[in-house]
Amino acid sequence: MASSVADSNRESGFAVFPLAAAPASSEQPTSSVNPSLAVLPFVNMGGDAQYEYFADGMADEIITALSRCGGLLVIARNSSFSYKGKLVDVRQIGRELGVRYMLEGSIRRGGSRLRFTGQLIDAASGAQIWADRFEGAMSDVFELQDQIASSVVAAIEPKIEAAEIDRLKRKPPANLGAYDLLLRAKQLESEFTNESLLAAFACVEAALKIDPSYAPAMALGAYCHAVRHVQGWVDSPKDEANWIRLAWRAVELGKDDANVLWMRNCAQGEQCAPGGMPENLRSFKQPN
Repeated sequence: MASSVADSNRESGFAVFPLAAAPASSEQPTSSVNPSLAVLPFVNMGGDAQYEYFADGMADEIITALSRCGGLLVIARNSSFSYKGKLVDVRQIGRELGVRYMLEGSIRRGGSRLRFTGQLIDAASGAQIWADRFEGAMSDVFELQDQIASSVVAAIEPKIEAAEIDRLKRKPPANLGAYDLLLRAKQLESEFTNESLLAAFACVEAALKIDPSYAPAMALGAYCHAVRHVQGWVDSPKDEANWIRLAWRAVELGKDDANVLWMRNCAQGEQCAPGGMPENLRSFKQPN
């Protein structure tokens, strides 16, 4: 899949391609703390100029959708589209835009159907992280654009987080920032043991010392506390009110972040196992 997309791009004169020989562990210099991504202009493989608008519109839809993802910095269209039609090494683009990841793709029409092929690339190494294809009928162009954009975003968002966690494993502990500590806490939470959740707490607290208004860390801490309560691992209820207040504060600061919202709901007892949360937490109201 990787080579087919890259070869297609070369044939069309568009020059973003992964360099498989590059070391996958190289670190991308970037001023962005959170993961950063550029959506490069998509290639119209059919050569029919009337479908150029669809390729550009698809990129616009995906940029807009990705911009709604909390914690992800998406480069503006004007910057990424400056490479349209140019033969440039993907790693050079990464350096010039200061991003860790890039999404490239192409569209091809066959009869009344249209296929979009895309791949997510590590900008430092040129290595491919993800690749897939999506297709649909051309009867409703806008509906097709929305459908493909939603599918692409749903596919690549968890891939970026997984790549960030892998990058974190290569980073010395002394260099961990608030975002990196959040990623480490997420990894520990997924191990689902009392010890791992306590370690996740420690990462969350360290992240909040660096950034006291870091909403995702607040929400994750409250969620971890809820999970420990459900499992019967909480020794004392004295911290319950504090974590619930942090959960509400997280919503105030990150009201557009879907991850913050669902973790707050769980911490409040709305989405945990039935009967798993004590009554005082289920009925806990937003503090004044």
